[in-house]
Amino acid sequence: MLLLLLLAAAALCPVVQGELKQACVDAASQRCLGDEGRLAAHDAVCSRVLHIAGVFPISGESCFEGIQAAAAAQQAVDDINTVGGTTDHNLLADYCLELYVLNSRNEPGMALHEVDRFMKFGQWDAYNHIDAVVGGLSSEVTKALQQLLQWASIPQISYGSTTPALSDSRTYPTLARTVPSDKLLVAGIVGFMEQMDWEIVTVLASDSEFGQAGAALLRQEIASRTTRLNVPQVYTFNEDTRKATMQDVKNAEGRVIFLHCSVSEAHDVFKDAVDLNMIGSGWAWVGSEWAQDTLFEEFVEQGDELLELKQAMEGLV
Repeated sequence: MLLLLLLAAAALCPVVQGELKQACVDAASQRCLGDEGRLAAHDAVCSRVLHIAGVFPISGESCFEGIQAAAAAQQAVDDINTVGGTTDHNLLADYCLELYVLNSRNEPGMALHEVDRFMKFGQWDAYNHIDAVVGGLSSEVTKALQQLLQWASIPQISYGSTTPALSDSRTYPTLARTVPSDKLLVAGIVGFMEQMDWEIVTVLASDSEFGQAGAALLRQEIASRTTRLNVPQVYTFNEDTRKATMQDVKNAEGRVIFLHCSVSEAHDVFKDAVDLNMIGSGWAWVGSEWAQDTLFEEFVEQGDELLELKQAMEGLV
């Protein structure tokens, strides 16, 4: 309950776009977090401190999401520790929270290294002195962390990992998450497609575990139903193959495209879609949880390109 409360409060904390851009550019300084949050537990009146390691991509490709999550989590910790606006009272009676932010860069190896190094040589010299871990963002990072945290019997809660395999409590007994599995997402998407009476769906997914798993789930869900929907082919792409793959998708029969990839990849896909005239009348795009156009502002300056991208996403499901 403690961690669920922390994450629920974190989801309500916004981050100013300008500050977020600067934080991504200058992530090493972590100015968006400051030092006040790490002192919050000591300032409040409490008999025990619960130490939480927050594993966020503070730099790298996904830093915009990581900076937002880290700042929101820190705000939630401060609010819990000082409920009512005073350090004389806190939401958890005699308990206080202390958040330590670690930079995963959204890379499994880096996340595992940072958590292992922190627990060995950080504030403490034993694994059992950390109470919980919040993170990671991607399923790959979360799985990597489980290799260490299961052994140490440390609970972990992920705010962004959606791979269905993580629902297996026998394989991941110390893991919980605050986001639904992609399996539930895909069921809703297929139901919507049936309501729209579409017949041919083109699947476009990133060439990653996340992308391929989502594409496979969509095909499985369609195959399990009595439906007119058909997926002739699944197209996967990476940074090197994306433009050629987009041309292949344009030449294919389907005009309904299900896109399953990260926000940064979606940004590049839609830039290509504009260039190839694959938007507007005659085209329908259905996106998974990446479809948050405000995040695209972190990739481009205010101006014609951003306006063009937003116009391209009009009608996106």
